[in-house]
Amino acid sequence: MSGLHRLSKIMRNKGYDFSVCEPVEIWPFLWCAIHCEHFKAGVISDLLAWGLRIEDPNNYLSIKHMQTIRPKFMPVFKSIIDEMREGERRNAEREAANIAQALAEAGLTQDDTPKPRRRM
Repeated sequence: MSGLHRLSKIMRNKGYDFSVCEPVEIWPFLWCAIHCEHFKAGVISDLLAWGLRIEDPNNYLSIKHMQTIRPKFMPVFKSIIDEMREGERRNAEREAANIAQALAEAGLTQDDTPKPRRRM
C-alpha cells in the first residue's frame, strides 16, 4: 500500500489527473486494503483527494457485504471507511474553495458585513 501511495504521489506531482480514470469498484478495493499487511493511515484519503473515484460511494456499509467481513477485520474496515469519508470531505472543501475563488474573480460575491453608520 505504501508503494502505491508513493507511486501515486509521483504521478500526481508530474501532473497525472486521477479524475479521468474509471471509478474503482468499492468491495474489491476495500478487500485489498483490509488484507494489506502494510496499511498506512492517510493513503486512501490522499488517493480520493487527488481525484480517484470509487463506484457507489454511498454504499460503504451495505448489509450484504458487512456480513462477509470477519469480526477481526472490522476495526481495519472501519478505519478505511473513515479515511474514505475524509478524502471525500477534502474533495468537497477543495471544490467549495474553487467555486468561491471563481465567484470572487468574476466579481459575483458580495460583502455581507454590516457597514458602520455615520453620525451627523
